[in-house]
Amino acid sequence: DRIFTLFAGKAASIETDMNQMTFTFTADDLPQDADTINANADKLSSNSNVLREVIPFKISEYDLSLVKAGGWVDYADQNY
Repeated sequence: DRIFTLFAGKAASIETDMNQMTFTFTADDLPQDADTINANADKLSSNSNVLREVIPFKISEYDLSLVKAGGWVDYADQNY
């Protein structure tokens, strides 16, 4: 719910880093009102108009291998 609340109504994007196992949400149109900026101060990047949230995730080694190979067919081609 927190992610939806922070990024609702903004031009947001998400980036997946499989090496660091993180999702990074960003929005570059943070409203300029002081209350919003102060309430989210710990989430702001060095550019005060950018909201950024990094969330770690876990995935099994097998599933990670499938993703990095490009899917089951490519994984099977490489390993069987």
